[in-house]
Amino acid sequence: FSSHLLYEIEPICDRIAILHEGRIIKCAAVDDLREKVKRIVLKPAHGARLPALSGLLDFQSQDRQWSLTLEDAGAARTALATISAGDPLMMDLNLDEIFEAYVIGRREVPHA
Repeated sequence: FSSHLLYEIEPICDRIAILHEGRIIKCAAVDDLREKVKRIVLKPAHGARLPALSGLLDFQSQDRQWSLTLEDAGAARTALATISAGDPLMMDLNLDEIFEAYVIGRREVPHA
């Protein structure tokens, strides 16, 4: 079954493969992706620098707020809590958001 309409696939598939430019860049169980790939939103403490994080798929900075999408957000949450001015918010993502993070996510972190 192949489709770019992920909202149709989400309720019926157990595993998915994400293709980009003719290559499989991620193949996993849907439940595993939903469990591990999360967005963490935080307001960094003054002067905080983003630590090196493995599995960073997307980084956005706007209005002194950082939004990070990570492959293993649970592991990164502790490190991010140490640089946050408050409690980081961990958000669940749907397959469309996960797909976008893998395919068009911004992995380079500017001096935030």
